[in-house]
Amino acid sequence: MVKLKLLKIAKMKKIFIRFGELPPTGKSKIHNGDAGIIGEEIGVSVYEGIEEDGKIKVILPSLTPMACVSLSGCLGRKIFIVNGEKIGEGTDGEPLLKNVKKLN
Repeated sequence: MVKLKLLKIAKMKKIFIRFGELPPTGKSKIHNGDAGIIGEEIGVSVYEGIEEDGKIKVILPSLTPMACVSLSGCLGRKIFIVNGEKIGEGTDGEPLLKNVKKLN
């Protein structure tokens, strides 16, 4: 007799992650190193992520030097799970949302 082993299937859910408070204008700033703020996006910058078994995993849009700099700027910021309408991509390839609401 063959015994079958049941595998636990993880529940995964696609989410959007925001590092830091939502900008009051509904538009994230565009930073360029020593030049500082050089403009603003058309919406709020977020990262895509996956929530799996209570753990959050961030999906980077691409592993470029600018994406790494942007992510390093997130250190020490509050993390929010958010939703909203995707309206495009930011200067670092990240999703931009409008009508953003915090879920946590």
